[in-house]
Amino acid sequence: MRKLYLSILSVLIAAFMLVGGHAVLKAQQASSTAAKSGRWSDTATWSDKKVPAEGALVTIGQGMDVVLDASTPPLNGLTINGKLSFANI
Repeated sequence: MRKLYLSILSVLIAAFMLVGGHAVLKAQQASSTAAKSGRWSDTATWSDKKVPAEGALVTIGQGMDVVLDASTPPLNGLTINGKLSFANI
């Protein structure tokens, strides 16, 4: 009975580690970098041609001027080395 308990416990621990590692990897992949100055809502502003999604790590590089013209989902981080301004909506 004790061996069965230990076997089940080790399988559960391995499964949690695998799921946790996948979540960390996915979070690391979710990043958006401004490729050129423009509106936040314009896909052409972003290097991956997608508006930053929930949980993204967003970077506005030096020399970039991004105008926030839309509501954003909760982000995992925002680094501004350039300029972020806000549209009068």
